[in-house]
Parts: sequence; C-alpha cells; structure tokens
Amino acid sequence: MDVQTRIREKNPRALYVPCDSHSLNLVGVHAAHVDPVMVTFFRTIGRIFTFFASSTHRWEVMKQHMELAIKHDCDTRWSSKCDAVEAICMRIDSVVDALEHLQDNACKNSDTRADAGILLHNILTYNFHVLLPFWRSVLQASNRIQKRLQDPKMNFRDAADDILGLKEIMRT
Repeated sequence: MDVQTRIREKNPRALYVPCDSHSLNLVGVHAAHVDPVMVTFFRTIGRIFTFFASSTHRWEVMKQHMELAIKHDCDTRWSSKCDAVEAICMRIDSVVDALEHLQDNACKNSDTRADAGILLHNILTYNFHVLLPFWRSVLQASNRIQKRLQDPKMNFRDAADDILGLKEIMRT
C-alpha cells in the first residue's frame, strides 16, 4: 500500500502532495524513458555495470583497467544514474579498453566475448558519445538540486528558486 492510499484511508479529505525532490526524480525518470535513444543509452549504462559485476573475473579485468569501479544505476533513484554516468564518463577509455580485452581474449568463453563486443558496439556509437556528457551535466545539475530539496531547513522560496534555476540550465 502506498503512502497516498494510507493517508486517504485515515482522512479522505487530506491531499497528498509529494515532496519536490520526489517530483523532480519522477520528471527525470520519465525523461529517460520518453525516447528510444535515451532508453538505449541508459540501458547501455546499466548493462556495463551488470556485465562486469556478474563475474568476479570480469570485475577483476575492469579493476585492472580502471582505478575506481563503475557504478550501478537504478530507475527509481535518479542520483544513482548521476553516479553511474559520471563514473563511465570519467573512465570511458578504460571501459573501452576492458571490453576490448575481454572481446579479443581467446581464453574467454564465447558468451563473454560476444557480450563484450555488443557493449563495445553500443558504447562506440555517435549517440552514446553525444549523450554521455549531455546527461552528465543534466544529472549533476538535477542531483545538486535534489540534495538541496531534501535538506530539512530548505524553505519553499529557496526550493522554487532552485527549480527555476534548474529549468534555466535545461534550456541552455
């Protein structure tokens, strides 16, 4: 049972208004699922983590090519997308190197080599390379605002100013 239903059970006249941070999160989640190109981009981000995390050997290969690990993204936690995109954006060359290593290594099983090749193909597309810095800046801006909106000392005026500022960032 969700929060809105529980509130309505206790008081049918009560209005449920989600917090600004939750609403901003829903806007972001929706934006990532509107266009097939965006869906493909975020699925590729998620699959990179899943590919390496599903095998301790692959995880070791990733760690050999990168000083810090890639991050998992989650559809319901928009800040996790920020962390995942940031990690890949900062280490895209290392991700490509690790995938090429796994794809070209004859000692790896055919599934690993094929999956690495598919991911590599998805990463090396024009769309992925254009969307990576775009989403990085969008996610950093929205994540910064979301954190401020979650501050218990935040007032409505500052929240409104922050959201208007985010709107301006999105226009540019």
